Amino acid sequence: MKENKITRQMGIEEIFTRFPQKTEELADALANAGVRCFGCAAAAWESLEAGFKAHGMSDQEIDALVEHLNQIVAD
Repeated sequence: MKENKITRQMGIEEIFTRFPQKTEELADALANAGVRCFGCAAAAWESLEAGFKAHGMSDQEIDALVEHLNQIVAD
């Protein structure tokens, strides 16, 4: 059974596939954080952590954003 929690190691595309009912909210949260991953070619293979670090995010910012994404999917 797949876990219903987003982790730093999950692929960006995997998140949108796993939580299709939350795609718009997740994409908005990422865009508001300055990460426009939806539709990006790297989303197919890049982890959240790698993508966020490539956008200059600190570990603390990544943790906060992952927590926010998990709040979205939990609602």
